Amino acid sequence: MKILAAVDLSESSQKIILETIKLASKIPCEVFLIHVVDPEPEFLGLDYGPKSSRMHLSNKIKKERTQLRELAEKFSTENVILKPLSMQGSTAETIITESEKLNCDIIILGSHGRGAMHQILVGSVSEEVLRESRIPILIIPTKDIT
Repeated sequence: MKILAAVDLSESSQKIILETIKLASKIPCEVFLIHVVDPEPEFLGLDYGPKSSRMHLSNKIKKERTQLRELAEKFSTENVILKPLSMQGSTAETIITESEKLNCDIIILGSHGRGAMHQILVGSVSEEVLRESRIPILIIPTKDIT
């Protein structure tokens, strides 16, 4: 079995990882921990803003990759090894694409429970993945984490 667990590096990521490990420890499986960031402007063929702004974005992405790797190392156990995947692109679309490329059996993600107004204005990555994915989804409620 293969599991793809999506995290955003917020405090709720820990809860998602712990629930993923609970599931993964019951059956032999491969676990991928994915974090998706917006693509760098150069990746999109854009060259906007001062170089300092582009450097700031590049440093932010490097920092997030390091955070993801550290989370994977911190929570990996003898029985469950978390393989970090840092990707760039549209979050929901990238999660779905990577789950298909890796032939995952399930996607695990969190639901922040931000409320109706946020849903109307911004939408929800969880909701979009749920709507578009062809494989099962497990959504972990993370509202109780502040």
